[in-house]
Amino acid sequence: MLACTYFLTGPLFFAKVVALLWHCIIVDQFPSVFDPHREPSMPKKILIVEDEQLIGLMLAENVREMGWLVTKVVTNGQAAVRAIRSDPPDAILMDISLDGVMDGIETARIIKAKQDIPILFFTGYQDQQLLDRALAVRPVGIVDKLDTTDNIRAAICSLLQ
Repeated sequence: MLACTYFLTGPLFFAKVVALLWHCIIVDQFPSVFDPHREPSMPKKILIVEDEQLIGLMLAENVREMGWLVTKVVTNGQAAVRAIRSDPPDAILMDISLDGVMDGIETARIIKAKQDIPILFFTGYQDQQLLDRALAVRPVGIVDKLDTTDNIRAAICSLLQ
């Protein structure tokens, strides 16, 4: 009993309690931050390919809020291919229908032939033939532009897993 009383009132009691609480609250909540073997990492880089500039900017803002870096927001397939050459991203958010001579599916096919970059398609269309063409490129997924923000964010998270 005396040893127990000394432990509870001794000079190191407060320091032990603070260390235990710090570990339980901080380290257990954010283990990767406190991992001594963890390599310093840069945020993941994402290229956004969207022909509607307002939607592209909204997607970029969502991606930044999630802690990732947006390399560029481009509006057509040719610009996407150039952007990948100049600053290769870790992943691509791609609209299926784009301005210009290449749609998003053809752009993804060209990109995948050169580099295996994960691609998440966005579309406002539900045409099955179009969706089948998109699936042939083996994207990470296809998301409806009209889906909820939470579902779109979840799809973007899956892109970088």
